Amino acid sequence: LGTRDQFKKMCDTAHQYGIKVIVDVVANHLGNKTGNDLADTLDPDIKNDSSCWHNIKFNTTNYNDRYDITQHCMAGLPDLNTGNKKVQNYALGFLKECIDAGADGFRFDGAKHIETPDDDANVKSDFWPTIIDGATSYAQSKGVDLYCYGEVLDSPGGTLSIKSYTKYMSVTDNTWGVNVLNNVIGGKNANAYSSSYNKSASADQLVVWAESHD
Repeated sequence: LGTRDQFKKMCDTAHQYGIKVIVDVVANHLGNKTGNDLADTLDPDIKNDSSCWHNIKFNTTNYNDRYDITQHCMAGLPDLNTGNKKVQNYALGFLKECIDAGADGFRFDGAKHIETPDDDANVKSDFWPTIIDGATSYAQSKGVDLYCYGEVLDSPGGTLSIKSYTKYMSVTDNTWGVNVLNNVIGGKNANAYSSSYNKSASADQLVVWAESHD
């Protein structure tokens, strides 16, 4: 909501109080009309270019299958072809615009639904190194120490290691908060979970997921 100038003013005001701004980025799916279709408001340059999309008629159902996770829709939301250079250029351009306006970092929605270079040949792409490295180097040229993390709920799926994501950014640890909560509800000592991480990553690569907007 709001204009670019209003966003810049918000960032400027936040920085006056020592507050940093992280932008929530949706880079792999866009809006629909009713489900598994394309919204009328989409930019025609993307909407009318079939190479920008995966097959939007299929939804992800098997979270142990990396192809299913990365090449199909999220609950009917049309899935962008994140391996496509046009899509990558749009995404990177958006990040640069946000950095110019004062953004200090990015949180990538549904990051596990975007393929990595470590995925199998029929899945993998260079989306993450292109986007993260491109945004980070651009931010550095502006004197910004960019912070990025991705929403990877539970495991990436299949046999893919979480390190395929943490080599580019931090990730969410959604199970940690659930374990603490369940111990409190059960009258147990939650302290045992204070340093118990549920992903094979170091603490400085994890972001606590305490509650879901879903």
